[in-house]
Amino acid sequence: MRDLAIFARILCFCFLVLVAFEQESYAQFYEDTPMSISDEDFGGRMPSVGAGKGFAIIWHKVDTIWFSRLDEAGNIVVPKKEAYTPPVNMLSLSKKVIYNGKNFVTFFTTLKGKHTLHSIVIKPNGTKKKVTVVDDTKKLNRDFVPIWTGSEIALIYSKIQDPEVINYLRLDAEGVPISAPVPIKGVKADIFLSCVNAAWDGKYFGVVWVKD
Repeated sequence: MRDLAIFARILCFCFLVLVAFEQESYAQFYEDTPMSISDEDFGGRMPSVGAGKGFAIIWHKVDTIWFSRLDEAGNIVVPKKEAYTPPVNMLSLSKKVIYNGKNFVTFFTTLKGKHTLHSIVIKPNGTKKKVTVVDDTKKLNRDFVPIWTGSEIALIYSKIQDPEVINYLRLDAEGVPISAPVPIKGVKADIFLSCVNAAWDGKYFGVVWVKD
């Protein structure tokens, strides 16, 4: 519980610092002074952190996804590096990253062109391994939560143009779909879904959302 509380404070502090400084991406470990990961002009946007072999930090600058990895003590072991630049007219938005026991799998959406959800496998050294189109229905995915179950990835997500639907999708360890999306039963069609989140207890998935 103490580690969880510390990590919660880390995430909150990152958010507050990003809001205050705007042009820089920071990380904080334990009670130390915040450490700059990206401090150039028009720096990190919408960062995400994943635990595994320390911590992987993912963010985007303009149309490029960047990667850095820190050890458990907060030391940078992989300095910031470009992980992936989507094709022209595609801008990476929300990003989530998980660790599958071997590599980091990052999920991100695009805004321009086809509104699609992608996954990208990034090795612990920051090298891109594979990019997969997860959902190409031209409907921007509003919220999504990837969960590593120990053998595969479960993806819980909703869409702006299908706000009444929360989908469950199974993917292999590298973010490639292995089944068709399944709408979660019991969700009424007359509500607007946002802020979807989910967790797995080893047997069941718990899913929460906001009803507007």
